[in-house]
Amino acid sequence: MRDRGSGKYCSRSCSNRHRNWKDRPSDTESVRFCPKCHMRKKIDDFYDSGTWCKECFSALVRNNYLKRTYGIDDNEYREILASQDGGCWICGKKGDQKSNGIKMLAVDHEKKSGKIRGILCENCNRGIGLFNDRVDLLERAIEYLNQF
Repeated sequence: MRDRGSGKYCSRSCSNRHRNWKDRPSDTESVRFCPKCHMRKKIDDFYDSGTWCKECFSALVRNNYLKRTYGIDDNEYREILASQDGGCWICGKKGDQKSNGIKMLAVDHEKKSGKIRGILCENCNRGIGLFNDRVDLLERAIEYLNQF
């Protein structure tokens, strides 16, 4: 008759296998392979349910967002950004560093046609939006600021 231990496992060998799995060295359990970038990364660099690392998954989400919203992909976004010396077209501010890369600058576009004008930081994009993309109001604001 088999010794089933505490009844938690079907056999002693299964119990031993589980014990060995739990006590395995931390260097083997803390590494996973990302099939997208073909790199071995720490387990913390993966979402719990995902097969891609966080960096690759974030790039996929960003690319899908750009395609769906503006009709460009991540490569086109990077080309536009590079043509602007890597920063906001108006003030030159670069993207903010985040744990998984660079926070994207805003894609500025004409509201009616959807044509992309350039890439702006959040503040510049918001400022233009608050003036409803009206040049006459922006000129009056400049005139006002120049008085002081």
